[in-house]
Amino acid sequence: MRDMNAPRSILIVEDDSRLRAGLGELLRQNGYEVIAVASGEQALIHLRGERRADLILLDLRMPGMNGWQFRSAQKNDAKLASIPVVIGSADWNVEREAENLGAVGYMKKPYSARDLVATVRRFAA
Repeated sequence: MRDMNAPRSILIVEDDSRLRAGLGELLRQNGYEVIAVASGEQALIHLRGERRADLILLDLRMPGMNGWQFRSAQKNDAKLASIPVVIGSADWNVEREAENLGAVGYMKKPYSARDLVATVRRFAA
């Protein structure tokens, strides 16, 4: 059973190393435990081998296993399917993509630090 006082764990799946590092630092400053990976493959390895995340922030356009492929694999894994996902993308139709992927929310890039923290607070509760 989860310690309700433990910090919420956020998995960032983002191929842009500078953005990944910045998002991670911002969330750590706001009290979250953060794991940041560069691909869908790395995200699945982490989720299958480490402690479960409370929320996944998922980029869609990545080399190798992209966000769509990751989400398909996640939904087909009974141990991972219930982890909520927030899509982060610059795509003009990110809202529809998030809905099609069954994500709990989305953020259109570029998004502000305030929007990121508010979104994480909302869905990682």
